[in-house]
Amino acid sequence: MLRQMIVQEGGRYRLPYPAAAWEEGLLLGNGTLGAVAFGAVRDERILFTHERLFAPVGENPQPIPMAGRLEKIRGLIAEGKCTEAAQIAFDLFRQKEGKEEKIWTRPFFPAGELHIFTEGCSVYEDYERSLDFAKGEASVEFSVPGEQREAPRTRCVRRYMTARGADVCAILLTADMPVSYEIALIQTPYVKNGMHVNRPLFAAAGGENFLQVRTEASKGGLRYLCHYRGRKDGYALLARVSQADGARKLLRERLRISECREALILVSVVLLTEEDNWEETLRREEERLDSLTALKPEEAWDRLRRLQEQLHKSRYDRISLTLPDKHLETMFHAGRYEILSSCGEFPPNLQGVWTGTYDTPWSSDYTQNGNLQTAILGLLPCGDFEGMESYFRYQEAMLEDYRTNSRILYGCRGIHIPSRTSDCGLDFHFDMTWPMVFWTAGAGWAAHFYYDYWLYTCDDAFFMSRALPFMKEAALFYEDFLTEDENGYWRFSPSYSPENTPLGRDNAACANAAMDLAVAKELFRNLITGCRTLDCEEASVKRWEAFLKKMPPYLINEEGALKEWADPAFADRYDHRHSSHLYMLYYGLPDEPEEVLAAARRAYELKMERKKEEKGTMAFGLVQAGMAAAHLGDGEMAGMMLASMAENNYYRTYASSHDYGPSIFNADISGGVPALMLECLAQCMPVTDETRRITGYEVRLLPALPASMQSGRVQGMRLRGGLSLDMEWENGKVKDWKIISLCGKTYFVKT
Repeated sequence: MLRQMIVQEGGRYRLPYPAAAWEEGLLLGNGTLGAVAFGAVRDERILFTHERLFAPVGENPQPIPMAGRLEKIRGLIAEGKCTEAAQIAFDLFRQKEGKEEKIWTRPFFPAGELHIFTEGCSVYEDYERSLDFAKGEASVEFSVPGEQREAPRTRCVRRYMTARGADVCAILLTADMPVSYEIALIQTPYVKNGMHVNRPLFAAAGGENFLQVRTEASKGGLRYLCHYRGRKDGYALLARVSQADGARKLLRERLRISECREALILVSVVLLTEEDNWEETLRREEERLDSLTALKPEEAWDRLRRLQEQLHKSRYDRISLTLPDKHLETMFHAGRYEILSSCGEFPPNLQGVWTGTYDTPWSSDYTQNGNLQTAILGLLPCGDFEGMESYFRYQEAMLEDYRTNSRILYGCRGIHIPSRTSDCGLDFHFDMTWPMVFWTAGAGWAAHFYYDYWLYTCDDAFFMSRALPFMKEAALFYEDFLTEDENGYWRFSPSYSPENTPLGRDNAACANAAMDLAVAKELFRNLITGCRTLDCEEASVKRWEAFLKKMPPYLINEEGALKEWADPAFADRYDHRHSSHLYMLYYGLPDEPEEVLAAARRAYELKMERKKEEKGTMAFGLVQAGMAAAHLGDGEMAGMMLASMAENNYYRTYASSHDYGPSIFNADISGGVPALMLECLAQCMPVTDETRRITGYEVRLLPALPASMQSGRVQGMRLRGGLSLDMEWENGKVKDWKIISLCGKTYFVKT
């Protein structure tokens, strides 16, 4: 199923050759700092990234002043003139910005590279590179034959770790015979489509080189110092060296280590602001690194490894899954590792915390119409609540921008989250074909994760202090934005179903996208349930209950499928990469009539039947459809989604890909695939009384088991209600199970 991968027990995964491209390098990360080790023998490259490095090209523009034209836009959509409605928004953009091309979010870019030149190894043998997911450590090993036939071989070993809590990448070099190295910090080459391109660095990102680079070397180590052109901020790569033996010598901008059996290289990325005294900041960081390099290399490595074990391995080991299909099992653990390694101050962007190109696809931003939500999807059932905190930190850091969006675009209170964000949360990325500025479900979707975190942890203080305020701001937007139609139902206009266009139309502008309806209904239901359970906000609850009663009904088309637009004016198109209109089934079984649920099942069946005609091969759409199938108990269809991704969307290192091939490194299904697999094994939903107060939880074991997962064992799976599940099953039947409460609350639990 997956090519040329050797799997060993204990979470160590080996490859018998160096990486040809960065996507198949050994991925290491501590959430903030990312590193990709290529594993080359003679000229090893370790590529570094930092989660906050979004290129400072251009300015983040304010949203278009659309609020004053909203009535006209709604009128045109009601008349079926959706292109004209989108044209209003586009004309406002053209008048404001003086250009035709849409503005992209600022792109994520690589910080630079460390090169390790190893002398005397043009011929080598017994090569192996490996990555240990549990420890967060990688290694490269090879042997160098002696110059004479009978001479002993030299065994060289490199070990790599981006230690959590230390904000440093450590590379330990050992050999059983003296070896000489040269190390250097350099710019990452300009790479496009896997090829080095001879063109000005950063030209694609901003039209000119926005970095002014200076490299420095001393006997203590190396500096790679980057000023942003025309600004007073930047960043630096610092490398410091410790060695047990041998000598060191400066060679221009390189450092030579001669005749050495053991050495340790420490690398950090330092962000430098306008307010910083740069020299003083760099000096303090070098002193911090020197406190480690003053130790013997193995001693310093062991100190970092103990810290890594405390902060990485303890999180990784919270859940375990064993399956007969070792490819699926590896996908599960590799995905958890990739997302854990990418959750730092902020959550994973499109490429986790790594990139090896200045032409990052889609700016490698936080794409919030499905990618980001899929990337974090496995954190709660895997018990990685620290990872969820990175998501909440990011959303809360952008709140003022989200309020600005709501006010300027729609004249509303509350918050509006756009489809794309990076170091800025303003909504400015759209065009005529894709009027993403009409998508209003972003804040409600984000609110789902605040509410779900409360269900998984039973942390009432979190609900009151963080979830409830965020959810109320998302609700405020809807209270101001929605208008009544002729039947007294709320009307979502303008609307947008990511990223699909109704059949026979030339742009995606619409009304009553099923996703908009589903997100709003979920938000108000969750607000009511949470507040009733905790006896708060009674006046608001009564208002929300009345508001909820006016939500429009879902529609079913002539093929018996749930319509993607709850408006007869918009015809369905199934050959599309997203499954946005199945949102109601992403996270459980909603309180909807049976005929609506049956129509949702028919919708994903039709999508799979017509997949060969699909425009785009985006993997996370399969996760979306798979989650819907799992909640409808359709293990066969969920298994088809997993098989499709397993066969098409993984590199040989088990890093995940956006498109079939694999093609275009992307982190989203690294979070989505583990979540889908766990959802096939167990589901847990709150049980409420007639007032929507939570009284207990219902657990379903093996609700949608694919054929590829008929036997296995899971330990430490977290469930809503503060519960933890250990379970063993065989030939599709539960063999043994145990559910315990970890939250200290007593709830009725039904299995």
